[in-house]
Parts: sequence; structure tokens; C-alpha cells
Amino acid sequence: MRHKYSKTLYTNRGEGSLPQLVIAENENMQSKFVVQKILELREQNIPLEEMAVLFRSSFLSFDLEIELSKANIPFVKFGGFKFIETAHVKDMIAYLRVLENPRDVVAWNRLLLLIDGVGPRTAEKVIEDILKYRDTTFWQEYKSYPESIKELFEVLKSVAPQKHSPPEKVARIITYYHPLFKRRYDDHTKRKKDLEAFEQITARYSDVTTLLADLALEPPERNDRRRRITWQGG
Repeated sequence: MRHKYSKTLYTNRGEGSLPQLVIAENENMQSKFVVQKILELREQNIPLEEMAVLFRSSFLSFDLEIELSKANIPFVKFGGFKFIETAHVKDMIAYLRVLENPRDVVAWNRLLLLIDGVGPRTAEKVIEDILKYRDTTFWQEYKSYPESIKELFEVLKSVAPQKHSPPEKVARIITYYHPLFKRRYDDHTKRKKDLEAFEQITARYSDVTTLLADLALEPPERNDRRRRITWQGG
């Protein structure tokens, strides 16, 4: 037998402003609107710890995280990792970093160790070879490497020219990265949404330099949580 549970909804809150529905042109305009409202409320002496942004799902906050960082607004996120703290997003950033600076040892090391059969010693040898070149001719000098490393070089070489936009570069990199991604992360189906969000974010950038600069921004770390805006991802 099915039972019905009657509910009586009520609130103890007194009078106040009604919720507002704001229709933004796109996700980034929505994020900028939220940042502007936060700044306006702070100017009205409302502390950041009294502000919260709610999301249906954690990955939906990624665009706002970037805009908050650009505005130097500290925040705490509950219900998931910050966008640039997730391992797979760090992988994607590493690909872009070596395109921007082929002598980025840390980024190269991360990418090489993603490849099956490549350990620290092999990665070190490849990086030593790369550092011998003062220009980008190293793209041509990898014929003696294993096929798996050659494939990485071919992909990076194909998207290195400036004529390719950030979303074009990222789309090609994701195609290459996807098999590595599936083998490395057991929950790759869930993480795939983050890669889709990353690709969408790159679509509004015209160059990799600006994209990396925005992703590298971090709001100041504070021990006093009362000075941070918080949000909860469902």
C-alpha cells in the first residue's frame, strides 16, 4: 500500500527582497554577473563569509572559479575540487604549457609519465634532449624515440603553429589524450565532463598565453575562512 506524507511548507523569515531571475547571454556573462554582484555586496559592507553560490553540480562552477580568481576574490569550494586542482585538468594545462614554452621541464615530465612504458629515467633522457635545442627544431629530432613518445611529439607539432586557435589546439589534444585518460582514471566517465568544460572555456580565448595566465591565477590564500565566499556543489 502506498502512503501519502502530507507536507506543510513554511518559513520563519520576515519580509525581504524576492529572488531574481537573471538570463545571461552565455555562461561567461553569467559568471561575470555573479562576480559583479559579489563586489557590489562587499562594497555594502556585507562580509564574504555571508555570501554563497549554489550549483547543481560541481563542474558547473569552473567558469566562475576563473572569473573569481581574475577578480582576486578568495573562495572556498565544497562538494568537489577546484577546477585547476583536478589531475586531468592539470594534464591538459601541461600540454598547453609545453606548446607555450617548450623548455618547461615540469610540464614535460608530467606529460611523458602519462605514457605507458615511460618511466622517470626515460622522461629525464627525453627532457635532456629537448633542452639541447635553443629553438623549436627539436620537433624534428625524435626519430629514435619509442612509438608512444613519437605520437606525443607528432600531436604537439601539429598544433604548435600560431594559426591554430586555443579551442582547436585543445580539441586535438583531447583526442590524443582520451585513451591515456581512460586508462589512468577509473572514474573517467565522470571526469569527462570536466574536459568538456575545459574545452568550452578555451573557446573564448584567442591565444594560449592569456588562457594560461587566467588559469594560473589563484586568489590569495587566507587562514581566516570568514573572509572567503563559499559555494556548494550538489
